[in-house]
Amino acid sequence: MKKFFCAAALLLGVSFLFSSCHKDNDGDDASKLIGTWDCISTVYDDADKAPEGNVGDYIVLTATTLTFYYGDDPDLSDHGKPYGYSFDGSHISVNGEHIIDVTSFKGDTMVWHFIPMKGSKTYKKRK
Repeated sequence: MKKFFCAAALLLGVSFLFSSCHKDNDGDDASKLIGTWDCISTVYDDADKAPEGNVGDYIVLTATTLTFYYGDDPDLSDHGKPYGYSFDGSHISVNGEHIIDVTSFKGDTMVWHFIPMKGSKTYKKRK
């Protein structure tokens, strides 16, 4: 009987541990993305490229589209062009292609690692 209670207590403890560590991914993460985000810094993976401030660059996310705006170079081909996107809690796919890893998302600040650019951008949400 004592072994039964020990086994039951161990099973209960392990199940509590797994349930308390499980990440809640009920779709609310995507709604937190919606809004206008200003780029406050860019850091490239290549150590030879200097970090940039990207003053004026920002993105706008709706429930279905992602749009890039470039303050210092509005002539880029994707400036102001909306793209369809999906977000699974840690990756953003644009038009079905995984191009962004969300490496940090805390409150009104998030860091994106752009796979094609080989660098990271930090964004701050506009109030």
